[in-house]
Amino acid sequence: MGFSRRELLAAGGAGLLLPGWAGRLWGQAQASTSIVTPENAVGGFRFVHMTDWHIQPEKGGVEGVVKALHRVQELEIKPDFILTGGDLVFDSFKASRDRSLQLFDLFNKTIKDECTLKVYPCIGNHDVYAWGDPTQAHDPLFGKMMAKEKFELEKTYYAFNHKGIRFYVLDSIEPRDDNKYRGKIHGEQLEWFKADLEAKPLMQPAVVVTHIPIFTVTVFNESTYKNSSFEMQNGAICEDTIMLTSLLEKHNVKLALSGHIHLRDNIQMRGVQYINGGAVCGSWWKGPHHGVQEGFGVVDVAADGTMKYEYVDYGWEAVEEG
Repeated sequence: MGFSRRELLAAGGAGLLLPGWAGRLWGQAQASTSIVTPENAVGGFRFVHMTDWHIQPEKGGVEGVVKALHRVQELEIKPDFILTGGDLVFDSFKASRDRSLQLFDLFNKTIKDECTLKVYPCIGNHDVYAWGDPTQAHDPLFGKMMAKEKFELEKTYYAFNHKGIRFYVLDSIEPRDDNKYRGKIHGEQLEWFKADLEAKPLMQPAVVVTHIPIFTVTVFNESTYKNSSFEMQNGAICEDTIMLTSLLEKHNVKLALSGHIHLRDNIQMRGVQYINGGAVCGSWWKGPHHGVQEGFGVVDVAADGTMKYEYVDYGWEAVEEG
């Protein structure tokens, strides 16, 4: 995927907000946090978006997650639930069976011991067991089966209703032939998603969460600007962006949340708010990531359906800087 500077600026004129210059964004500048008001009223409530936990016994990973969970539960206005954004453990992608099981058990134990809120799991690339080590392909828990079992999911994608809002938790992680992954939503999941959107009353607002962003400006930076254009791997952003953004805008999806990049943006485009929500772990528990502190997102849904987003720094100090 490649974009020239002229094409990128033209996209900004069409609705892609580029505060400052995209190559220096690094999550610092933010667009408006007010989301388009839907035409129908819903019940007012709050939920929290927590992405990229990267729970692990090293580097204070457990203590950091516990601190974040406690901060969520100490909010003055209590959230109804936590919507995760994937990469809940670190790292199962190239890990042994024993290490992967240890990480998932650690995640479940931390939730059980430290959190009273409902937690909705989302699959990230680090939650997929041993795709990076095909010698373990014989294991019945290989790939996403371990996450499905440990998160108690029938499928790695699902939907639920809450106080008038339809929530979609999608699985944006697809395998590549080289034992890596790509961002994509297709096949059975895409057909299910399209059918559910069609069945949903158009007046009902919806929220979508993926791990890999459907749309983001966080991928436009010095490392992706090469030969007078922007080039990025399809593991950084969903490769079916054009189709997905069109689908969302047609079905009253008001908010699309994502993680993966550990940076922040907040983009209004054709009636949909796209937010990349930083990371609970910051820079993999080594401090802030390009200036973005360890944190989580708080979304307030008003009685008229208006949504407002705020990123909360929960005060973590890295045990190991780097």
